[in-house]
Amino acid sequence: MISLTENEIMQNWKTSDETPLVSIACITFNQEKYISTTLDGFLMQKTDFPFEVVIHDDCSTDSTAKIIREYEIRFPNIIKSIIQTENQYSKGIKAILATFVYPKCEGKYIALCEGDDYWIDENKLQMQVDFLEQNPDYGLCYTKIKSFYQDTQTFLPGFIGGPVTTFEDYLINGNQKRTTTLTYVVRKSLCDLYAKEIDPSTKGWLLGDYPLTLFILKYSKAKYFDDVTAVYRVLSESASHSVNPEKILKLNRCLNDIQLFFAEKYNVQGVRKITDRELYSGMFFNAVANATKDNTKEKRDVIAKMYNNLESPTKKEKIFMFFCKTSFGVCLLHIYHTLKVLLSKKEK
Repeated sequence: MISLTENEIMQNWKTSDETPLVSIACITFNQEKYISTTLDGFLMQKTDFPFEVVIHDDCSTDSTAKIIREYEIRFPNIIKSIIQTENQYSKGIKAILATFVYPKCEGKYIALCEGDDYWIDENKLQMQVDFLEQNPDYGLCYTKIKSFYQDTQTFLPGFIGGPVTTFEDYLINGNQKRTTTLTYVVRKSLCDLYAKEIDPSTKGWLLGDYPLTLFILKYSKAKYFDDVTAVYRVLSESASHSVNPEKILKLNRCLNDIQLFFAEKYNVQGVRKITDRELYSGMFFNAVANATKDNTKEKRDVIAKMYNNLESPTKKEKIFMFFCKTSFGVCLLHIYHTLKVLLSKKEK
């Protein structure tokens, strides 16, 4: 637990008004190993405005709720917990944030971060809120992040994050990997409008960040900061990450369903239903790309799992699978990809 006291955190808040300007919305389930790091990342924020942490635990079976309560006792004016006695997700309530958390948030802005990720920049909130306060035409801002592989205890080379252009581009190209939800600061008015107009609690979507981002981009603009402020923790199994082909298929099917919903609602052309065969192929090549970044036997095993789900593999898929059977083969693919990127940049 962080060594700062609540008074030390609050001493730089310039207003006598206790109403928070920012509500940090966090959802967690069975994350006892990580939740303290997450909460410490919130509490270390140096701001001249009040903020609160609204954290929802979905009836964890480990010590997550106990740890949250300990933080709430020590920081009663900042930490506000929602501890479920029944698991709401298993009861069919997928939109946990919109259903339980957003209504409890008092801030003008909502910052997002789940219970296994964490912030590393103590000035993150101040930087983002300053920008939104000065630019009312922007509804969202986010930053670059690092990825940490929990199983190997290593950071992935490079960073994730980049600017998005328009609602249509984000919808059609599905480039959601360029936005980093764990760094989002959003105007609460847009979150409230999203809950009212889209009503995600009735959709059963497995993904919450993608439709929210689409909605924000439809009605507002997004600002990207080229600063690394947070760490995304990659777990072998989580709500958004898995090595199980069927689970990944469901997530990708959900992604396409969201695209189809927004395309129909806002009359956008160029979005179509993707077949399961196409999704499996995309999953296979994504697994190959992951292995070229982290060449381990585990990653190559995932490639084999994805390949085994391909019906009548194409020539290209067969060739890639041949190389991915060995570490040396994956290294050759990495060299091929690197040269291809370099040549592409040279042509431009």
